[in-house]
Amino acid sequence: MKRPPETFIYFSRYEVYQNQRTREYVYQDGHWWIRSPLPPVTIAETTLQESPAVMVSLQDAPEQSHGKTREAYPSDWGKKPAIVASVP
Repeated sequence: MKRPPETFIYFSRYEVYQNQRTREYVYQDGHWWIRSPLPPVTIAETTLQESPAVMVSLQDAPEQSHGKTREAYPSDWGKKPAIVASVP
């Protein structure tokens, strides 16, 4: 029997999840998945919170769904397109 879906905020640029209910961060550190009340030490919480993010509802844990989530929301997802101008 599947568990009910959990809602996460997925910060695509950093591939970090935050559980909406528990506020716990879930992210990969090397080959290991980390669950922590704090974001990765290499990312300031304000930087993370200001980066592009999307709410995702996951039936499985983030580590099991990450491939599909990353494919749907690649690290450059949410970036504003650059303005390109040519000068004669």
